[in-house]
Amino acid sequence: MLLLLVFFLTRTTETPPPQPPSRGAWQGNTFTSEYLGFTVTIPLNVPWRALSDAEIAALNRNIPDVETDFYIHHDQTAASIELTHKKIPQDAEEFSLREHLEGLAEIETEQANTLGLESSFEIIGNTILVEAEWLTKRSAFNLPGLPPVLVFRLVRQIDDFIVSIEFVVDDYDELRSIFDWFSTRGA
Repeated sequence: MLLLLVFFLTRTTETPPPQPPSRGAWQGNTFTSEYLGFTVTIPLNVPWRALSDAEIAALNRNIPDVETDFYIHHDQTAASIELTHKKIPQDAEEFSLREHLEGLAEIETEQANTLGLESSFEIIGNTILVEAEWLTKRSAFNLPGLPPVLVFRLVRQIDDFIVSIEFVVDDYDELRSIFDWFSTRGA
């Protein structure tokens, strides 16, 4: 009995590592993420399409370190929404969502310059989406003869993961209407 008591008093308890975000699922035109606690319902009267599980698997094979949970796009425009997560690098001494977004902006700026496009970005603060706070970056890409393409990236940290939702839209009105597709799970 004494040995058992000594064992329980002296053993070390290891905290299991955080589990990566579990992939949500589509049922009809509604995507549910139990991990994030929200749903996304695409209205039936809009020309948007979700990538299939096979298409998502192909994306995940081709983009290292980033797992795509869902990707939906407008059939007639460049508009899209992508939900991803990425493990924070173990060698990151002090991780900052702001620095993460600034690093992404540098990459986007280089890519736009390579293509000869004008671009801009700014971290516009926090956005509340489905009762959670997300740090938000806005980017604009100017295409000759067309209105700017706006990209909003919302990020938050959950355990050791960066969760990101990227919205590619034509204007703020489109973004606001898309936000209405999101709701807390079960609402």
